[in-house]
Amino acid sequence: MKKVLLVIGFISLLFVACDESNVFGSSGNGENCTKTSDCKMGLVCIDFICVDPDGGDSGSDEVNDTDSGNTGNTGDTGNSGNTGDTGNTGNTGNTGNTGDTGNTGNTGNSGNTGDTGNTGNTGDTGNTGNTGDTGNTGDTCTLENSWMTPDVGWTSWGNLKMVGQIADYDGNYLEATLTEGKITLSSGSTDFTEGSFMNYQSSVLLADATTYEFTDVDESAGTAVVDYWDAMYQFSQQLVPSMKSENANEVDFGATIFFRHTYIDVEFNSSGNVTSQQVRKNCYLAISKTEEIVEEGETYDVPIGGIFGCFQNNVSGAVGENLSMMFRNEMDESQSELLEFFNTESDGTVLGYGDEGFVHVCMCYDADGTEIDCWEYDGPGGPEECPDYVPAGDCGIIVTDDEIQDEILDVEIPDEDAPVLDVDVPVTDMDVDTPDVGVPDVEIPDVDAPFVDVDTPDVDVPDVDAVPDVEIPDIGFFTY
Repeated sequence: MKKVLLVIGFISLLFVACDESNVFGSSGNGENCTKTSDCKMGLVCIDFICVDPDGGDSGSDEVNDTDSGNTGNTGDTGNSGNTGDTGNTGNTGNTGNTGDTGNTGNTGNSGNTGDTGNTGNTGDTGNTGNTGDTGNTGDTCTLENSWMTPDVGWTSWGNLKMVGQIADYDGNYLEATLTEGKITLSSGSTDFTEGSFMNYQSSVLLADATTYEFTDVDESAGTAVVDYWDAMYQFSQQLVPSMKSENANEVDFGATIFFRHTYIDVEFNSSGNVTSQQVRKNCYLAISKTEEIVEEGETYDVPIGGIFGCFQNNVSGAVGENLSMMFRNEMDESQSELLEFFNTESDGTVLGYGDEGFVHVCMCYDADGTEIDCWEYDGPGGPEECPDYVPAGDCGIIVTDDEIQDEILDVEIPDEDAPVLDVDVPVTDMDVDTPDVGVPDVEIPDVDAPFVDVDTPDVDVPDVDAVPDVEIPDIGFFTY
């Protein structure tokens, strides 16, 4: 500001040097001037007086003097260039300081209205997320293989994990989505990777684990033999709704099991599709071992082991439902226990050899399906030794003449002179017909009664002598 005032003062001095009314060429002829531009048009400034250069005698001798060439002094008007100092007015640019009015930006504090954001505290309703505690259903049932570990001391045992849909026993075969099982006996172990859940007459549930391979394949003849193993786990259908109602996943008794080995003749076409099959040999190798339990005065033979199930999505164990279950059992492979199991009648009577309906542990059939004695069998799997409970004569053992003589009646031979007595001597009939028998229905006790307070009806197990119509895949898919 100080510079501006000084400049203005200097300019004022310039204006005072001339009469304000004579500025901008307003001086007339004979009036004062400092430069020609101060004079009216056509006049020049000479000796600070505006004169007409073309005019006559002005009354001054000097004017009429031939020395009028002195008008060349008008060149002094060049001093008017000093007005260029007005360029200092460029300092007015300092008015840019008015930019300080930018402080009005403080009105931005009105942004404090953002405090209304505190209504965000309504977000506390997020605490309803505590309903996540229902996540305790994270205890959702899972099938852990460690549960199937056999108890210490079990020398023969079986276990099975199976997941799949329940099929009708009398309907089409429906393979489980998961099958993992094993049977271990004194003779070795058998692993299972295929199987099926089945419902038998809306009373018994079956978990049938299987494994097999094709042998003796003759591609030109279109024949082969299926070496077939299966373990049938059986339990009451009532167990499913009973355990679900009790919110239980496990019981301390096992399923009723039989484990068998079967040979099956099959025929297949040029495409490798099996067209027919015939059971040739069927031997039961082991059953579930049991123990007696007395409950409310009743005695039960209960399989030793356990059953585990995830029944949260089940209703009754009916056909079409899905099951997720595990089993573990101690097994019994003794011949006497097998015979008793398969020959016990519903009234408790145990059939013996020769009784109608008696069943051998091994059953054999000729190529046409007619049952024959396994000690006379020559099909796949080979013959069996004649059991010790079968009389030697029935085993087809050749009887010597001396042995036959011992069976002749002890008859006193009279003197030669005496008449000869006509005596009929019985001879052992070597051609003994073995009755055509099947395995009777085996009645399963109410094994869940001691553990679950549910009335479970007695149920019959399917006839175990009949090998089911095995679902054998096309032979072309197997390596043999």
